[in-house]
Amino acid sequence: DTVTSLIIDKMDEILRSATKTVFIEVPLLFESNCQDKFDKVIVISRKREDRIKSVIKRSNLTEKQVESRMNAQVDYDKMDLSKYGVNIDNKILTKMEQQSCWLHMMLM
Repeated sequence: DTVTSLIIDKMDEILRSATKTVFIEVPLLFESNCQDKFDKVIVISRKREDRIKSVIKRSNLTEKQVESRMNAQVDYDKMDLSKYGVNIDNKILTKMEQQSCWLHMMLM
């Protein structure tokens, strides 16, 4: 869609002009097939039921609405994220743990 293509164009512009490390949060990275544009991809995921509860609380949607949206997206539970992922499983990480995760993933 048009919005997605505009976002991808802007992301490409940023990546082309980057001279240092760039962090970009891309909510639909795999759906837009952009993962190969990056040297490293870090996926932080939680259990599906935890994600559903979080979206309901944040967006005031029904469970059915949230599930409908999630079903239109990549199912991370069925993907092999071994080369990408950090599975958080609803754990609140300390700042030190977050930095350790990022550093570990960058060095992989």
